Amino acid sequence: MELTFSNQVKEVIAKSRLICLEMGYDAITEEMFILGILYDIINDNSGDRNGAVMCMMSMQTNIETLITYLEMKIGTKLKKVDTAPTGNVPLTKQAEKVLKRSTLMAIRFGEHGTIDTIHLLGSYLNEMDRVERKEFLNVNEFDLLTVSRNIVFDDQIKPNLSLKDEDSIEVQLAKSKERILRLKAASQETVRHKAKLKVVKPLSLIFDMDEYTPEEIKNIIALIGEIYHEQSGDHLVIKGMSQFQVVQELACV
Repeated sequence: MELTFSNQVKEVIAKSRLICLEMGYDAITEEMFILGILYDIINDNSGDRNGAVMCMMSMQTNIETLITYLEMKIGTKLKKVDTAPTGNVPLTKQAEKVLKRSTLMAIRFGEHGTIDTIHLLGSYLNEMDRVERKEFLNVNEFDLLTVSRNIVFDDQIKPNLSLKDEDSIEVQLAKSKERILRLKAASQETVRHKAKLKVVKPLSLIFDMDEYTPEEIKNIIALIGEIYHEQSGDHLVIKGMSQFQVVQELACV
């Protein structure tokens, strides 16, 4: 199956060109791709977010710190120009490498049919050398392994950040099963590498009481518990809360 760029990645590439020109440079670096991912946040637009942004939000990433870091790195690689280039703006060799290898990241994260912004972010992190990875982790408090535990695909983002999911219960359970499998694989890889990762919630469920009755929510939680037990051998534990409290508070597992 041939992988193609998602619409969000195509937009990111176009926005990285605008960022390059706005910053006064004549080439696009890999950091400009990440700034392109963050473009709507930077410019305070109300447009839909992409999967990579939602991933960073779930990791509680300090966006201002990340932007400052990216701009600093660009300044160490390029010199500003007096005259902005016209027409196509070239990619640096490293940016070209990151873009091409996002395909490999799409396969590594689980083939989804498209190369999404989360794959571009992953490729950016993966192509760093050891010193760069350590520096990035120290400043921004996340790395490739952390991202792999918080994967959000572009087509999972609802318009205007809506939390209302129109999928059937069966489809939602299937998505939850996929997420549990990714979490298990990432956890095993984390143990092997003995990585010190930022603590994040492994699984979150948000229920809309307009769509589901308390009884339906209890059944969903019970089914997910069964799936989790089948895949991990462990029992799903709702720490500090009973299932009834979860339903009443619309909290998370």
